[in-house]
Amino acid sequence: MTQPLRSIRAKLIESVREYCAEHFLRPYIWVDVDDACLVPFEYVTEGMIILDVDDEAVRGLELTDELLTFEARFGDSVEPMQVVVPLNRIVHAAPAETPEEGASFMVKPTHPDLRAEILGEEKPAETVSAPQPHRPMRIK
Repeated sequence: MTQPLRSIRAKLIESVREYCAEHFLRPYIWVDVDDACLVPFEYVTEGMIILDVDDEAVRGLELTDELLTFEARFGDSVEPMQVVVPLNRIVHAAPAETPEEGASFMVKPTHPDLRAEILGEEKPAETVSAPQPHRPMRIK
């Protein structure tokens, strides 16, 4: 029985983290932030944030085909923050020490259903367009 294919983006991000662990490097991700990202917005610059996703920097990291989630503390905060990043918003994953050697991705808009799930909102209603009239064909 074959297993379903894992998202290539998730697999590459996971591979960068594994590579960094094997070589004692720190894995960073670059995120193009949108309203579906739950990140500390005070650290967002020009719509981007760079996050350290090393096991020593985060707690409870989970990587699915759609999301990267973990807890981390930022700045002087004593309480950890729950960070949620849709994978489609990650534009780069690489070792902090050699960022040019990482994996880069095209950013895509966050699907409305995923956005609603992250933000705890109702999923958007399906919009059904009214049927368009068809012009009859001429018979000769």
